[in-house]
Amino acid sequence: MVNKFFSVVLILIGFLSANGQEEDSYHAPFRFNDYVECLVPSPVTNTAFRNSFVGIYTLNGSANVMLFQNFYIGICGSNSLYKVPTNKVISTSVNAAGGYDLSDLYQVNSGGLNLGHAYYFSPGNFLTTSIAVGPSFSKFTEVQIAVPVVPPAELNKTFNAIFVQAACGIQFSVEDHFGLGFSVSYTMLNHAFNPNDIALNQFASYSAAEAKGNMSFVELGFSVYFGYVKKKK
Repeated sequence: MVNKFFSVVLILIGFLSANGQEEDSYHAPFRFNDYVECLVPSPVTNTAFRNSFVGIYTLNGSANVMLFQNFYIGICGSNSLYKVPTNKVISTSVNAAGGYDLSDLYQVNSGGLNLGHAYYFSPGNFLTTSIAVGPSFSKFTEVQIAVPVVPPAELNKTFNAIFVQAACGIQFSVEDHFGLGFSVSYTMLNHAFNPNDIALNQFASYSAAEAKGNMSFVELGFSVYFGYVKKKK
């Protein structure tokens, strides 16, 4: 899966380079641009993570400066939330009340550098492709433990990792400085989710193979674009 992901990244880099070498019919009118995205994430890998969690939301933001030939570079940040729904992990353990209502949450915050290219197919309307990389900080909350109790010291509810994200989108101008659009992205963390870390193995059965492989997500949703400081002609 890792090889496939980096193959996609290399293809995207090649696409960025090809776009940059072509003479665009239109050029980015603003020197600076910001993007805000509201996306719905979906776990892809590894199997244990995909079979246990569903995505609730992803909020992305970036601030960028245009370079040359419609390339841009900037900083980006992201916050995502996932949860364990009742139809994903069906508890076979019981407590004094007769059962467990699992409500485990997984939150990941990340930030880093963003490199992209905008291809303008008409004034104010454009396609974007980008690559982002940086550190991420993850935390599991609302973790429940069945009987017998697992000492909290044996749980691993936080971890740090490096994220790599490949994204593309389309933006349509609403006003001179403002646009709306759609975005899709694929994000990978260099961390393998293990259900034993948060005691999910007490509520469902997982094989060793299901816990192999890095965590990854697909995100799809809406985006808002802001441009400011017009370039000199």
